[in-house]
Amino acid sequence: MTSGRFSGDGGDGYLNGVFTVENDLTIPANNVTVTVAFLDESGNSISEAYPQVDSVQPGQSADVQWTISTSENNVVSAKAMSVSWSTESDGSDYQKVAIEGPIVKIR
Repeated sequence: MTSGRFSGDGGDGYLNGVFTVENDLTIPANNVTVTVAFLDESGNSISEAYPQVDSVQPGQSADVQWTISTSENNVVSAKAMSVSWSTESDGSDYQKVAIEGPIVKIR
């Protein structure tokens, strides 16, 4: 995980953001999923989302986009909690690591 940012209110009832992941492996990472925790003012997790990108090539990075409804009034930030991926295109050899990802302020 290299960074995160709030993209804004798309005007469609959703707030949007991005976490950027980098593949430091020597093989492609497939089905890359970021566990995103949505936090309240006290830093407590209210809900989670699991946005995904299909593949990240070795040495490359990709933006994993997340959304949350504007009606989730108690949510003030988003935090990347873990990243998972498969080293095989068929989804086998699944890997998951907990991370201390960046906190992105929403409100």
